[in-house]
Amino acid sequence: MLNTGHSDSFAFTLEDLRWVLEAESGTALLQTGLDMIIQTVPPIMGGALLLQTSSRQLQVQSGIPADALDIVEAWKTAWRPSQQGEEHEADFTLPPDQWVALPMQSYRHLVAGRALFYVQEPLTQEVLHFLQNLLSILAHYANIIEENRAARRYSQRLELLFDITRALTETLDLQGVLSYTMQLAATAMDAEAASLLLADPKTNELYFYAIHSTQRDRLVNVRLQNNQGIVGWVYQTGEAVICDDPANDPRFSQVVDERSGFVTRNILCVPLQVKGKRIGVLEVLNKHGDESFTEEDKHLLMTLAAEAAIAIENARLYQNLREERDRIMRIQEDVRRELARTLHDTTVQLLSSIVMSVSHAQKLYERAPELLPDELRNIEDLAQRAMLSTRQLLFELRPVVLETRGLGAALEAYIQRLDEISRQTRFILDLCEDLPDLPPHVAQTLFAIVQEAINNAIKHAQASTIRVKTVCTDEGMEVLVEDDGKGFDLKKVQQSYDVSGSLGLINMYERANLIEASLTIESEVGKGTRIQIVLPYESLDRLRAIAENR
Repeated sequence: MLNTGHSDSFAFTLEDLRWVLEAESGTALLQTGLDMIIQTVPPIMGGALLLQTSSRQLQVQSGIPADALDIVEAWKTAWRPSQQGEEHEADFTLPPDQWVALPMQSYRHLVAGRALFYVQEPLTQEVLHFLQNLLSILAHYANIIEENRAARRYSQRLELLFDITRALTETLDLQGVLSYTMQLAATAMDAEAASLLLADPKTNELYFYAIHSTQRDRLVNVRLQNNQGIVGWVYQTGEAVICDDPANDPRFSQVVDERSGFVTRNILCVPLQVKGKRIGVLEVLNKHGDESFTEEDKHLLMTLAAEAAIAIENARLYQNLREERDRIMRIQEDVRRELARTLHDTTVQLLSSIVMSVSHAQKLYERAPELLPDELRNIEDLAQRAMLSTRQLLFELRPVVLETRGLGAALEAYIQRLDEISRQTRFILDLCEDLPDLPPHVAQTLFAIVQEAINNAIKHAQASTIRVKTVCTDEGMEVLVEDDGKGFDLKKVQQSYDVSGSLGLINMYERANLIEASLTIESEVGKGTRIQIVLPYESLDRLRAIAENR
C-alpha cells in the first residue's frame, strides 16, 4: 500500500494504480492520475499538469473554477520546460493560500513538468511527499507511453511510406496512384484532407491534381496563381510551412475555403521538387483533435513529396516517350506515303514512258526506221531523268554527305540535284561563311525541315524561284526558305489539319522544338511563303553538350 501519511481515506494500493499500465496515451494517463488525486485527497479541489515528454508536451486540467482559469493559463505560459529536464520559469507569483505548485520530474530527470493544485487548505508535508512520489510515477510512465506511441507511429509511418513508394513505382497511372497517395498521406498525418497541386508554367498557376477530401468535387477545377496563398508561398520559396492559425496568417488565402466550403484550421505544406526544379506543392490540412502538425510530420511529408515528385517526373518522361514514339511512327508513315507518291509521280511515270517509248521504237524500226534515232534519244532522255529522280530520292532518304561533311555541303548537294532535275523552278542557295559545326542530330533535323519546306513549295506553290539561305548572327544561326509562289492562308490551313490529314507544317514545328529552335511561317495568298528557323547559340551549346555526353 502507498500511503499519503494524512488519512486512510486517500491511501492507494498497487491494484489502484493498474491504470498506469493500461493508459493508451500519456495525456490519458495524466488525466486519470489528476482525477484520482482530486477524488482521493480532500484538500485538493482541482489542478493542472504540464509535462514535456521526449516527444511532445502534454497538458491536462480538471476541477478549476471558472474564475481561476486565467491564473492557470498564466501559470502555463510562464513555465517553459525542455526535453532535457530543464525548467525555464518566467517571473510569476501564484496567489497565496489556495494554490500549490510542485515540480514533476521522472526518475533520472529524463522529463520535466509542473503540477498546480487548487486547494481549500494547506497540504501537510506527508501529503506533499506523497504527491511528489506519485507525480514522479506519472511523469515516468507518461514518458514511456509516449515513447511507445511514437515508436508505433514511426513504424506505422514507415509502413505507409513503403506502401506509397511501392504504389508510386509499380504503376504509371499517375492520377490514380497519387490520389491513393493523398489518402495515405492524410492517414499518416492524422489529417482531414490532403492535396497535391502541380504548376502550370504556361499560365503561372497551381492546379489541384490529386485530392483526398470530402470536398474533392468542388476543387477539381480550382486554379490559383502560383504566388497566391500559403501553397503559392511554399512554391515560390521552396520552404516547408507549418501554419497553426491560417486565419491570422497574411500568406493564407480564403479562396479555396470559400469555393469548397472547407474550413482550414491548420496546414502543413511542402514543395515538390525534382533536380532542384519546383513542380508543385503537397499539403495536408486539419490535424485531428486539437493537436498541431509537428516537425516529425513535416519531415515525413517532405519524404512523401520527394517520392511523389520522382513518380510525377517518371510518368511525364514516360508520356513524353510515348508521344515521341507516336510522333516517330506518324513521321515514318508520312515518309512511306510521301515515298509512294514520289515514286508514282516521278520514277514510275518516267519508267512507264520509257516502256511505251520502247514499244513505239519497235514499231518505228519496222515501219519508219528513219525516225528511230529521234525516238532513241527521247528514250535516253527519259532514262536520264528517271536515274536523276531515283538518285534524288535516295539522297533525300539518306543524304550521306550530311553525315560526312555537314549541313552546308548537304544543302549544296541537295540544291544542285534539284536544279538538275527541275525544269520549271530555279533554286538558289546562299550560305554564310562561318556556319557553325552542328551535332549530327541537329544538322539532320534542320536538313529535314528544309526538305519539307522545299517539297511543299514544289508541290503546291508553283514558284519560279526557291531560295535557301543561312544567316549567322551574334546570337545564333538562322535558316530561311523563301519562294515566290502563290502563297496560302496559314491560319486556314492550321485550322483544317484534322480534316485535310496534312501534317507537313506540324512536322516542321515538332522538329524545330526537338532542337530548341523557333520556326516562323509567313505566307499570304499571291505573295509567296517565307519559313524561318532560328537556333540560338545557347540552345546549340546545350545540345552539343548533351550529344558529347551520350
